[in-house]
Amino acid sequence: GPLGVGGYSVTATGRHAGVDAKTFNVAAGAGISLGVTVAIAKNERDTEAAITGGTTSTTGAVTVTADAENTAFAHAPQITVGSAAVSVLLPTARVSGHTTATVDGVITSSTGITVQALALLRAKAQVTLGSVSLLGLSGAYADAEITSGATIEANVGPSASLASSGAIEVKADLKGAATSLPETAAQRLLGEGGTTVVARIEAIAIADSIS
Repeated sequence: GPLGVGGYSVTATGRHAGVDAKTFNVAAGAGISLGVTVAIAKNERDTEAAITGGTTSTTGAVTVTADAENTAFAHAPQITVGSAAVSVLLPTARVSGHTTATVDGVITSSTGITVQALALLRAKAQVTLGSVSLLGLSGAYADAEITSGATIEANVGPSASLASSGAIEVKADLKGAATSLPETAAQRLLGEGGTTVVARIEAIAIADSIS
């Protein structure tokens, strides 16, 4: 029989923040000082909402919603002190978890059907460098990436049969940013340095069409 006048809702909410890697390195010496700082933060968590199999009948609306927030933050600060200082900083932040909402069952009666996947994706790699030396060489490779695995998908499966007196909507929405923010505070009489910043967004939002 009908599930109820209030409709039927399947919701998965993933708040996957706080995947942080923070390190701090101090290198000091009277001669040559060498400092290497590595920080890696990976967020691979998935959020999935689904109706699979069975038969659903309701006098209200049916909603299937997957709502995720996936973030990763890598921070690699370093201080080097010496007559000759060499600093290398390697922060990496990567988000790769997927977000999916799926209907692959039978809905015989409803006033509306909504299948929605929504995700906020952010990756940040940050460098902070301080150097006090007569001769200094510093370098950083900061990598912030939202990978192709971080898909946001709203699907209607091959076994699905949907009946509704109202609208049937299948929606996928992406809000994402891959940022890498180097920061340098250098105090030296003579120095050379270089920073390479790589920021990539490969995630896509996919929504099935209803025919």
